Amino acid sequence: MTNQHHPKKGKNRPTHEKIERHYFGQFLSHYESQEGNFKCFRRNYEIPKGDIVYSDSPDVMIHGVTTLGEVTTLGVEITNSYISDDPEKSEQAQRELREVVLTRAKSQAPKGEKYDLWIGFDPFHPILKKQATPIARELAEVVENNLDKWLCGHVPKQFFEHILQVKSIYFNPIEYPAPAWRPLQCYEGSTLEFKRVQEIVEKKSRKLQNYQKCTKYWLLIVIDFIDRAQDQDLQLGAEDVLQKSPFECVLLYKPPFGELVLVRQSDDG
Repeated sequence: MTNQHHPKKGKNRPTHEKIERHYFGQFLSHYESQEGNFKCFRRNYEIPKGDIVYSDSPDVMIHGVTTLGEVTTLGVEITNSYISDDPEKSEQAQRELREVVLTRAKSQAPKGEKYDLWIGFDPFHPILKKQATPIARELAEVVENNLDKWLCGHVPKQFFEHILQVKSIYFNPIEYPAPAWRPLQCYEGSTLEFKRVQEIVEKKSRKLQNYQKCTKYWLLIVIDFIDRAQDQDLQLGAEDVLQKSPFECVLLYKPPFGELVLVRQSDDG
């Protein structure tokens, strides 16, 4: 297969197109290696031999010929599955809000500025943007009023149980030249909810009528474990079956591990 390149966009960070190329490049590599579930998948679903064009709507178009000699165009739409679609409660937003809370709290707690603190936040009580300032103030008050009572290690919950968004506090009583307040790992692993898959497929299906014409379409749903806002286990039950969609196949894909799950549709058998 050959690649047709498009003009480069900004240089500061990867463009959406470059990210999609990266994901599809990994997918194609696993497809050709036939490792794991890709071996069975390749027997039933063929990527034609031909030119790969990175475009838009769909993201990838492959104009080629099948092993049976049929001229065809495969369109592959690529999207990511995030644990939450709520822009304020998503892990991306929460990471920023936690840093805001810690920066503001430290500036309001002169006693605590000398020490390292690790604060764990509760993902089940997300920080809303309007709450960042009052939470920071409450956290600063906890540190200022109780610092002398703490020894090295975990701080008893009783000192901060009124701050629902804070799950734990770890205190180091040794003074350092450049102490910091840091967020503790607070991410909770989760299993991909089938409802999320249905929502993605329904959303993409509605847009498909405006896509460039292809013989058939695939939907590649990427779960990138490096981004904690996406990382989910790919486990679907026997009862998790989609209503028939315009996509020939709907795929769940974890690029680094080559994990692939073909989501069943109502007439897949």
